[in-house]
Amino acid sequence: LLGKLVDHVASTPSIEMIPIVFLVSYALARIGASGFSELRSAIFARVSQVACRHIACDAFRHLHSLDLDYLLTAKSGELSTIISRGVRSTTSILNMMLFQVVPTIFEFSLVLYVLTTSVGPLTAAITVGT
Repeated sequence: LLGKLVDHVASTPSIEMIPIVFLVSYALARIGASGFSELRSAIFARVSQVACRHIACDAFRHLHSLDLDYLLTAKSGELSTIISRGVRSTTSILNMMLFQVVPTIFEFSLVLYVLTTSVGPLTAAITVGT
């Protein structure tokens, strides 16, 4: 059935098929982007949890090393909130660095390499300057 459908579409190219092809391509691209985003999150979750656990343990050890007078006068709820916000911020920064900044730097380096080898180092230097 699928083979006959492909043969029919391939043998009779028509203008009516263009919107359908674009629509199906867009849907597949969106599904693929969502799938890869979920895969990225699943892979990164382990790294993020280990880093956050280390930070939280360091903060916990530091809290236990503080003077008793400070701990009795400080509000424990505020300290807990500050620690949890710090852990969430660390996760956010790691996520941003790993999935936005590093790929952008890598892509820019590849573009500079291509410009240097194909056009010349002057063009690559102008690109860096702008």
